[in-house]
Amino acid sequence: YVHHAFKIIREILEKYYGKDVSKKIRIIYGGSVSKENAKDLARGKDVDGLFIGRFGHNIDDFNEIVLIVLEAKEMN
Repeated sequence: YVHHAFKIIREILEKYYGKDVSKKIRIIYGGSVSKENAKDLARGKDVDGLFIGRFGHNIDDFNEIVLIVLEAKEMN
């Protein structure tokens, strides 16, 4: 669902502002990000980042999510 929505956002940006501008705009997911879903969310080619809310309150959980995202982005 998230990946599909971000793809549509990217397509709309491209339609109205062109491909170059569309590629330069960063799209950040701000829903519920956790250790369990961070990898899947970060793998989306149109997802440029994640806003980590309440799961970032604990430094160990935050660090784990950061490492998960870094690994997922390296796989893309």
